[in-house]
Amino acid sequence: MLDQIILIDDDNIVNVINTKFINKLLPDVNVKSFDSGEKGLVYLISMQDSLKKTLVFLDINMPVMTGFQFLTIYENAIAYQDHSFAICLLTGSIDKKDKEKASKFPSVLAYTQKPLNKKKILRIIERADSVFANQSQYE
Repeated sequence: MLDQIILIDDDNIVNVINTKFINKLLPDVNVKSFDSGEKGLVYLISMQDSLKKTLVFLDINMPVMTGFQFLTIYENAIAYQDHSFAICLLTGSIDKKDKEKASKFPSVLAYTQKPLNKKKILRIIERADSVFANQSQYE
């Protein structure tokens, strides 16, 4: 089971709504939100040795650092050093090129459209739990 969920989206209203929704659905999971890719990345880097099973919902279209720029830095810096993070791209974009681009990042567990709902969250958590379970076999 997950220890925490991280929301990275430049829209604070989306973060507040998703936080409340997730807290209601999963009251035992810690939820943190960040309004920029930079802040979220700094947090993940600081957490990399904690081994907390963490699901990250990452917005693609953000100013300064897009979700794809975040993923490039993440994959070069910590993705292969740590097995406790799973990333889901969460987007309002309907551009098929975004989905194709997302598929090129090995660290992306899932790609889903906004808004989050119960079915999406539970499906993504199930996939994340499966990945975490498989990785713990090799630790």
